Amino acid sequence: NNTLVGELTKDGDIFRSDNYIALQNGDQVTLNTASDGSGDSFTTLETIGATDTPDGINVSESSNLSEGTGAINVERDQAYKFTIDFANAKLQWDYYNVFLFHWDEINQKWNDRNEFLMTYQHPYKFTTTVGLSGNFDMKFISPWDNDFGSESPTELSGNITNGGGANIRNIPADGNYQVNIEVASDYSTGTYEFIQQ
Repeated sequence: NNTLVGELTKDGDIFRSDNYIALQNGDQVTLNTASDGSGDSFTTLETIGATDTPDGINVSESSNLSEGTGAINVERDQAYKFTIDFANAKLQWDYYNVFLFHWDEINQKWNDRNEFLMTYQHPYKFTTTVGLSGNFDMKFISPWDNDFGSESPTELSGNITNGGGANIRNIPADGNYQVNIEVASDYSTGTYEFIQQ
């Protein structure tokens, strides 16, 4: 939308975004070799976010890249990471879905866990409203690349760390809760909250 939202880092013939870039349906993305748009432009006919498997763990699609000034349309609200392979003229995007894992750790029933798919909300937020069981453990997970634990696991809100923190056990009795998280653009940290309905 004519606003610089990210720069890619070069690694041989590959260029990658360092962080995930939050985009919305209706956004238009342009690719240029110069940050002010005065360099060479590249485009693709494919739409960012168009996929047959939107609810997967790490959703990824690749499209042919060509020289041209046409904008690339965005179909789905999500936080995307981009990889451009100039040797093979390919543009790849990917995004993560986040699941609320919910299981009876006290009775060692990991295999009976629920994996609740959370809904992405722009920017960098995920939410779900579900029935939760008292004294069950929970984590926010994209198996198995992202694994968010809490620094205050008995509280209804707090901070989460990817690859750290403890299982959350903050619901003393069964009930319906709206569960929200917001993650950093590199998915390293975030915040969470549970709101009883």
